[in-house]
Amino acid sequence: MEVWASIDLLEGNVVRLIRGEMGNAIVYSTKPLHVVRKLTSYGFDGFHIVDLDRALGRGSNFELIRNILPELRGFKVQLGGGMRDRDSIKDALALGVDRVVLGTVLVRSPSLVRELVEEYSGDRFVAALDYDQTGSVVYNGWTTRARMRLEEGYARVRALGIRHVLATSVANDGTLSGPDLERLKELGEDERSITYVSGGISSVSHIRTLKSLGVKGVVLGRVLYEQLVSPRSLIEAARSQT
Repeated sequence: MEVWASIDLLEGNVVRLIRGEMGNAIVYSTKPLHVVRKLTSYGFDGFHIVDLDRALGRGSNFELIRNILPELRGFKVQLGGGMRDRDSIKDALALGVDRVVLGTVLVRSPSLVRELVEEYSGDRFVAALDYDQTGSVVYNGWTTRARMRLEEGYARVRALGIRHVLATSVANDGTLSGPDLERLKELGEDERSITYVSGGISSVSHIRTLKSLGVKGVVLGRVLYEQLVSPRSLIEAARSQT
């Protein structure tokens, strides 16, 4: 099982939002490059970068991201946050990232997503299936509930040919309270096999349980920044054969 580190950028700082709420933003560093250099020493499989300013429609961290990417050579990198039209998605791909994370556009413009998949391949995109406590997909910075259940989101992903899913429980995100295991257990094996899980993961036991469910990987945030568990312990648990 893969382990990815999340780097959320807001106004040039590394932050985490609890349940996606700006009022609950925690600033972990004003020096993103220092954070990146430290994280690369642990041996993660990849890095999940989120441009929160772009997601919130209040600016962009693209120049900062451009400076970060050379530090991540040799790692897989995916970029999300406000990728809602063709130009922004192509600009993100032009930065040289491996994958672009698609959320709102997946709900609002599936025809555009289909065109992009045909142009670049389904391996270049990650479907962000963020969902609330009712199991409904949410988008537009988690402010809007779609008329789409999580299972319907997976059906759309399959139909569009996207090969990766990032499933995030909004209720669990940033809380360190554990992942939404019950909802994940309701997914089929094929769905879990393409899914990266985020939201609430805070222990080696969480990693082991998710591994037993057969998910593709996990994306870790707050547990890394608050140093609650050794990152290497989390990675070892994910890669263990037992």
